[in-house]
Amino acid sequence: MADQSIHIVESVIEITKHRDRELIGNSLARTIAELIPCRKIALYHVQKKTHPVVLSEGACVDSSGAALRVEKGAVLSSELSKGIMDCLTRGEPVRITHAHDNTAESIYPVFRNQNEIIGFLVVLHDEVFAEQQRLIEGFLRILQNFLSLLDESQSDRLTGLLNRQTFDEQIIKVISNPINTTAYMHLYAGTCRRIPDETFSHWLAIIDIDDFKKVNDVYGHVFGDEVLILLARLMKSSFRYDDPVFRYGGEEFIVVMKAPALADANLGLERFRQKVESYRFPRAGKITVSIGYVQISGSDVPVVALGRADAALYYAKHNGRNLTCNYNQLIADGKLQKIDVQYGSIELFRHKPLKKTANL
Repeated sequence: MADQSIHIVESVIEITKHRDRELIGNSLARTIAELIPCRKIALYHVQKKTHPVVLSEGACVDSSGAALRVEKGAVLSSELSKGIMDCLTRGEPVRITHAHDNTAESIYPVFRNQNEIIGFLVVLHDEVFAEQQRLIEGFLRILQNFLSLLDESQSDRLTGLLNRQTFDEQIIKVISNPINTTAYMHLYAGTCRRIPDETFSHWLAIIDIDDFKKVNDVYGHVFGDEVLILLARLMKSSFRYDDPVFRYGGEEFIVVMKAPALADANLGLERFRQKVESYRFPRAGKITVSIGYVQISGSDVPVVALGRADAALYYAKHNGRNLTCNYNQLIADGKLQKIDVQYGSIELFRHKPLKKTANL
């Protein structure tokens, strides 16, 4: 008993030493697998809760905590799909029994706070499981509390988006792993359809509110803050859960999104720009945004990726506003001139006013 208590304490320390949410999820799955008798543990992340529900695969480990390779093209069984949908609706654990082999799958909602479900922990185990369930629920409450603390330390106080310090930490991770393959699944009532696996690239977009100074000057900072809050909500609803969105400073925001190709990235950003344009903000009415973005390469350093997205944004601002501009496309079209810069130079972010072109 004493040995298990020490193991539990060590496991809590292991989970809470991470700040990266993917590592936290992996550590949680391994810990539970090591502490309870089970056959498999899988973690799924919720990307979209409306019909159809969209999930992505997280950690998947065997009874020893060793990572399992998910079979390519695998989908959730109809029973598990229905169980996850029930768990999402009810907000409490759901159990599915399999009489043919005396096993069961217990599905636990993973909460970010008391009301927001961000994923599901699925445990495949033998039928007798009552005491172990309490231990799992305890770990999930620890996880919820820890995520709440992370949210508080990593979030911008006004908008609730991730803050600039968190961006500085995460962009290094993204650039170190610029390409990955992600599997998404659509869940309907009792059925699951897998979206074909695609190789995704990361795209860094800087989003800036057009003429925001006028909003503050005409309506005051209280209504200016309201515009920022509402815009943040539009961003949260427009991008995937695993596309982090940051308030970079003032009226400037950044999203690091995953997309297979330029056309897909442009479509996602254009959809957001149009959503903002059609939204009616209290008092301020119509607000528009300009967007500059670039594909992130493994050979980049953060200041270069930011500088290129900033140059594309600069072009959008000086050529009509309310535009979405890609850095490489502007270079190819001859609208921007690429020049060599030194990484440590502050000139990277300085642009001379030009009528139809900008330099970077």
